[in-house]
Amino acid sequence: MTANPEEARGRGGLLRLANACRYSWAGFRHAIRNEAAIREELVLLAVLTPVSAAMHVSAAEHLILVLTMMLVVLVEFLNSAIESTVDRISKERHPLAGQAKDLGSAAVLIALAMCALSWLVIAGPLVARSIQGPGKPVGSMGSGTDGRPGRDSASAPRARPAAGEDTHG
Repeated sequence: MTANPEEARGRGGLLRLANACRYSWAGFRHAIRNEAAIREELVLLAVLTPVSAAMHVSAAEHLILVLTMMLVVLVEFLNSAIESTVDRISKERHPLAGQAKDLGSAAVLIALAMCALSWLVIAGPLVARSIQGPGKPVGSMGSGTDGRPGRDSASAPRARPAAGEDTHG
């Protein structure tokens, strides 16, 4: 084993994996200590993941809710890396430095919008139904069996009549 990280990088196997994990953990610790947005988003992830698990949604919907929250955290990590890199290159104001930081921030905004939209579409109707009370339809399209807007029996597609079947009353 070598103490020189440059030598260890060239090697494969478990040593490379161990170093990668150590560097990742160092980055994670730095983010927790120094990045308020990442801390806030991790708290939101920790709070909303069990909320998602408690909701009566499919496994795929639960996965969408959790993965979009994780996407927000991931993009925030990348945005922080961009900001650190730009700051390391120069503290001097430059239009391209500002553009890089703005683009990173825009990426976070898009990830937040994706997450919010997912929660609105999946959890929103469930929350609306719990506020309105059981048995009341949510929205103008009727209510599916899970309380989310969907087709009711009157608007469901009808089966085609069999050949020769009388369709006029």
